[in-house]
Amino acid sequence: MHSLIRNFLKLPWIIIFFYLTACSQPVLIVTPINLSHANQSASASFTAGEAGDYLFALLFVKKEEYADIMKQITIWGDSNNEGTPIPVHLQILKDGKVFIENDFITTGVQWGRGFYHEGRRLNTAVRLVDIITLPPGNYTTKITTLVDTEAFSGIEGYFEVGYYKPKH
Repeated sequence: MHSLIRNFLKLPWIIIFFYLTACSQPVLIVTPINLSHANQSASASFTAGEAGDYLFALLFVKKEEYADIMKQITIWGDSNNEGTPIPVHLQILKDGKVFIENDFITTGVQWGRGFYHEGRRLNTAVRLVDIITLPPGNYTTKITTLVDTEAFSGIEGYFEVGYYKPKH
């Protein structure tokens, strides 16, 4: 009985531990962007509490029908095909000052990811823009499409910023 009471008294500490762990989730921001036209932008602001690698990527929402997905893959690309490139400009401000500002030509898709956005479950293909090591600080990032990319007309797109810690 004494063991049961002792374990019961530990319960609040366990709950506090899990609560604090849940409150310190890594950065993950997903925001819509139209990838088919030039000068379309998406931005995100976040605080990096610790130094680490941060992923910047474009996400393409998969259609539901297999035949439609196969058509999309010819546009997005895969491990054997670069697909239709999307030139973008990525600007990252740290504490209000330019930290990084580069143009990238994105190609192919590297993996898939599912997430919920505004109550909808979305299955996406992920096209990496870059992985950048950031020191602690307050960041604002903005990605802008540089050219019209008509192939992406009708394909729902998103910009993702997230803490990147791959599983080994």
